[in-house]
Amino acid sequence: MCSTDGKVDPNECANTFNKIKFSTGDAVMAGEKNITVASGGCLIEIIATDSGAATKTDIGLAMWDVFAMCPNRFTGIVPKPAFTIYINETKPDTPIFGSEKT
Repeated sequence: MCSTDGKVDPNECANTFNKIKFSTGDAVMAGEKNITVASGGCLIEIIATDSGAATKTDIGLAMWDVFAMCPNRFTGIVPKPAFTIYINETKPDTPIFGSEKT
């Protein structure tokens, strides 16, 4: 599902994706339920569903699924078996601790 509430640059989102800390084996660390990463104008949120490992490859492919599905704004939500990914614009007044505004 595409979002009409923001617009992101896919290159900024690729940079944001690269800031996600994965455990050994390029998977989301065990027990992590919610990962939120922001950089530049891109916000990526990953919500685990407890139905398997969320790997770096799967999350990256889901991000590109959002971009392909929503080519005008590149923002939206894609559910996968192990997680749901949300990509949205980081508004200037959005408080996100640990984010890197560039």
